[in-house]
Amino acid sequence: MNPKDELIHAYPKNLDTPWKENWYFNFIDRKNNAWGINHISLLRHTNKGRFTAIHVVDEEIIPYSNVIDIEDLAETTDGALTFEFIEPFKKFRVTFDGPRHQVKIDYDALFPAFDYGKRDESDGNKALSIDHYRQALVARGTLTKDGATRPIECVCDRDHTWGYRDEGMLTGWNWVGAYFPARTVNFNRILVGEHAFAAGYVSTAEGNTRVSRLEVEDTQFVNEAPVSAVYTGYDREGRILARLKTDMFSRLCLPMQDKENMLIYEPEVPSNRSITVFTDISCGYCRRLHGEINTLLDEGVRVRYLLFPRAGLGSQGHKDLESVWCADDPQAAMTNAKSGGKIDPKSCDTPIESHVALAERLGLRGTPLIYTDSGVKIPGYREAAILAGMVNDSKPLAN
Repeated sequence: MNPKDELIHAYPKNLDTPWKENWYFNFIDRKNNAWGINHISLLRHTNKGRFTAIHVVDEEIIPYSNVIDIEDLAETTDGALTFEFIEPFKKFRVTFDGPRHQVKIDYDALFPAFDYGKRDESDGNKALSIDHYRQALVARGTLTKDGATRPIECVCDRDHTWGYRDEGMLTGWNWVGAYFPARTVNFNRILVGEHAFAAGYVSTAEGNTRVSRLEVEDTQFVNEAPVSAVYTGYDREGRILARLKTDMFSRLCLPMQDKENMLIYEPEVPSNRSITVFTDISCGYCRRLHGEINTLLDEGVRVRYLLFPRAGLGSQGHKDLESVWCADDPQAAMTNAKSGGKIDPKSCDTPIESHVALAERLGLRGTPLIYTDSGVKIPGYREAAILAGMVNDSKPLAN
């Protein structure tokens, strides 16, 4: 790593695979009841930049999302959310100026940055072929909401990646992080098809220790959805570096219940049970799930689609989803499109931008992303028969 790695990177031309550069800063201040995620993503295959902030203040979620053209972008800012790299790998500043609240946080390095390195591309799979480093930080600053200012001070971290990144090819993702003044831990495991890639590290004042082997065990399920697991990281001598247990701490009822804002497939027999799916036409696993849609409908499960163009707003994928939405028979048009049929260009008002904003609030990493009406989140594909069982064996959340 060198100081220039902190800034915007050059990228390949004539891209046929998503190529992204992402920066991420968080803060979690339990004492002052405020936490947040700040994220900038430059999507070079579409020349769009996504600027996202999700701040939670006194249990209120305050989201921000903005998409801009980035062909001539020279600095990591859209005018509201700004990342400054004051001293490479040592000092940083994140500011946000929104209509209801403002954030100004100075970050100082707590431990040296950990360089994950570049994942091997020898298998020809560019689903997640990226350069990647992460770093533990101390955050100090202020958050002002509705005229009242509170301090922010906590241990947290940041992340920077750049390269080929197509989350739609991922079939699973485990991640856990724990941050303390004397030690921080990060473990992650990524599934691409049948292949698992595990990584992680432990940071202290003495430096970073790479995880050579990661085990994810004792996974507990509710209605066949994972809700907790135990992570154990080992060094190259086989010694345990850390063992962490995580629990799903919340279930989510999607805030978009208006049927006019979704593309819905209804069972022949009226039913009040459903799944909600973020989907894209070009996503292979989305097509696979759609090919099994009759299994869900026959089991009395309504399928509600939210449209998420993985290549970004303004992309050909966005235009194709717009054409489907605007067709005389959107359901038939979606089935035809996911079967590889010709898409007749159409244009009209659509809810796609609001679907993308919602996906960013939820931290979507790839499609399909499924929510059952009992509040269970399922990242990635699941067989339709299993989904139907999960829905019908559970009780729906109240709308």
